[in-house]
This record gives sequence, C-alpha cells and structure tokens, in this order.
Amino acid sequence: MNLLRRLAPCAVLLLLASSGLAQDPAARVQALLEDAYGLCTKGEQLLGAGDAQGKELLEQACERYADALTQVEALPVSAAKKALVRQVGHYNTACARSLLGQEDEAFAALRAALEAGYDDLTRLVEDPSLAPLRASPRFQNLLARTRARLDGEAVAAAQSLLSPEPLFPYDFDVKTLDGAPLKLADLRGKVVIVDYWGTWCPPCRQEIPHFVELGREFGDLLEVVGMTFEKEQGEAAVAGVRRFARELGVTYPLVMADRALLQQVPNLEGFPTTLIIDRQGRVRAREVGYREHAYLRQLVIALLAEEAGKAPEAPAPETPETPAPAPEGEQPPEPEGLGPF
Repeated sequence: MNLLRRLAPCAVLLLLASSGLAQDPAARVQALLEDAYGLCTKGEQLLGAGDAQGKELLEQACERYADALTQVEALPVSAAKKALVRQVGHYNTACARSLLGQEDEAFAALRAALEAGYDDLTRLVEDPSLAPLRASPRFQNLLARTRARLDGEAVAAAQSLLSPEPLFPYDFDVKTLDGAPLKLADLRGKVVIVDYWGTWCPPCRQEIPHFVELGREFGDLLEVVGMTFEKEQGEAAVAGVRRFARELGVTYPLVMADRALLQQVPNLEGFPTTLIIDRQGRVRAREVGYREHAYLRQLVIALLAEEAGKAPEAPAPETPETPAPAPEGEQPPEPEGLGPF
C-alpha cells in the first residue's frame, strides 16, 4: 500500500490541470485522494502500534477513496488518466480493507484495481498490507488468473517482434567450458537463447542476470547458451570467464567462441547480440544491444505458446555447419572491431 499511496497525489496532479479552486471538481477529487492518502498512512501506523483509532482512520480513508472514484468519472479527462486513479483508489482500498480484516471487501477492491489495469504482480505478492489475504486460496486463484491474462497479452505483443520464417540458417556443435558436448540439434523442443557476449562488454554483463532469471523461471522449457568472445585467447581467458561466471552466478553453459562461431551470425554488428530460437531450431529474432528482462521474457513466452508441431521443421542449412574458409586474399571481419552497445 505504501508505494501507491505515495503515488496517489502525483497521479491526480497528472490528470488535473485545474484552477485549484475548492469548488473546482478536479480539485475536489485531488483533495479527496490526498486526504485518503494521509488517513491511510496514519491509520496503518496506529494499527501497527496497537491503537484502535487506526481502524477508524482506515475506514475514513476507504470512504474518501470511494467518493473520489465516483467523482472522477464525471471529469473531462482521458480514459487512461481515469484508469490511473481507479488503480490507485481501488488498490489502496484493498490494502486498507485487508488490514481491517474485511476479506470480501478487500478482494472486491483488488479485483477492481486489476480490471482498471493494475499489473504489478510483484507488489501484490510482497506488499505487507495484503499479507492477510495471501493465506486465502482466493488470492492464489486471483493471482494465477491475472498472470495468465498478462502472459496472454505479452504473447500477443511479442508476436510482432518474431519473424514468421527463419532469419538465417544457424547451427552449432561445440564444447562448453566444462568440456561437455552441446549441439543445437539436441535442444529441439526447447526455446533457446544464444547470447554472444564478452566479459569486456558492460551491457553484456548487465544483461546476464536477466538470462539467469529466465532460466530459473522457465526451467527445462528454455536453454540459454553464452557464446563468449574474449579479445585474448588461451587458458588465461578461460580462467577469467570462469571467475566472472562464478561472481555473477551464471547457471547456463558457456562456450568460448572462435571466429567461426561468430561467422555463424551474418553481419554480426556488436555485442551483445542475442538470438532467439524456437522449438524447431529456427532463429526467429536477433536482438543487437542490451534488452530488458521483460522484453526477453515476452519473446520466450510467445515462442512457448506456439504449438510444438505447428511451425514447419527448420529447413536444411544452406551453408555447412562450419563456415567455409574465406577466399584467398580475403579475411573475415575482425571481431575486435565489434563494440558493445
């Protein structure tokens, strides 16, 4: 509750460019929300200290939020701005009702907040004000339904980011830093993320926790492979990568990438470059530069949503698995020229 209560006055200021006069409808809504904010804050403090007056203040806060939610509907503002106030008002009401032990009313307000577009599920499962609700099966059911809805929306949004056809032929047959064999062909049935990165690349390092978290969330449905290119080669470079992997808690296989592996990606422009590969082994997206966790997660969810047998089998590679040597007199591009994004 605390976070959204702090947002409440700001949310209203965003939507109300008013005269500031007390009789102005927008100013009245703003005053109601600010008053409810203060009552919630004080009521929660008193309740935590065992003072019964805290319950009275929380009840008053709920009344103020109800008035504000009614009056905001008549304001000549956009639907998006009204929705923001609904999210704040209903969510904070749910928190207050939860603290008051009014479970039915709390769930009704929480459902209203979600219907208004509230989508911070992390806050839902961590907010101490909602702790009394989390023991109820109703909370878990509501959370599961909301997750399913948001994931469905994410799938729809991510579909436009995925190529319907393979971007280019791609394959690998390598050994990991631990000496284990790793083939793309053996990963059919999983979504695969191949991350071309280097320890010398700041955005590459910043992205690694995202891959670790994705691996933890999706388990056996996802395989992440780190294709590590270091400007120096040899045992010292391998030792440096191992040390770095331990420090960051890398849980997925790492491969020391040579020039041939870099050439598997046409026009490799920079680091990090991330390949998103579907369960048929086809490269469906190539992301150059740092990407947020939520963006990468959307792509994974979209590919997992595809039926395993729906997409056509990946076409036979048009090039050998190991790139042919460059014609005499020509040299492949120098990897050192590829910079971090």
